[in-house]
Amino acid sequence: MRRACAFLTLLMFSCATATQEGTLTADPYTKDEFPQWTRDLRRTEIISLGSLPFVTIGTTLAYSLIQGIDRSALPEEDQKNVLYLSLGISLALGLTDLTINLINRYTGKNKTAVATGITVTEKAAPPSADKGKPDSPEAAGTPEAKESPIEAASPPIEAAPPPASPPQQQQ
Repeated sequence: MRRACAFLTLLMFSCATATQEGTLTADPYTKDEFPQWTRDLRRTEIISLGSLPFVTIGTTLAYSLIQGIDRSALPEEDQKNVLYLSLGISLALGLTDLTINLINRYTGKNKTAVATGITVTEKAAPPSADKGKPDSPEAAGTPEAKESPIEAASPPIEAAPPPASPPQQQQ
């Protein structure tokens, strides 16, 4: 009886798959398919759950060092404390990332500018005497033509003359 049921089930599923025409392909998600808050929530979830194993290892090591190294295993109450502390730290990491991203999005600043507080501006290269010549890089508009402000302010380095060779003796 059991073999007959297994055979009928196998036959039913094989017939169902044999009658399907073609294969279905899913369309990739577009950028506007989900609202921004769901993407932020998903990122927070990924960071919180992704950091949990690493935070748990670190918390267990720190907790064991604080309590004493002579134990081989943590008691059940200590294991619960380590787990709760790890969950709290992981959640704090995810919420910190969410807060930083929201601040950056609504202030219009990128992460580098917020973290360092440095604003970079590009200065134009000083005019050159070669600018009018057709075969100069500046006339052609190539990127090699631009000088950095440090190169423009420093005097050109002249090549030193080659050292004098010692007189050779004739034999």
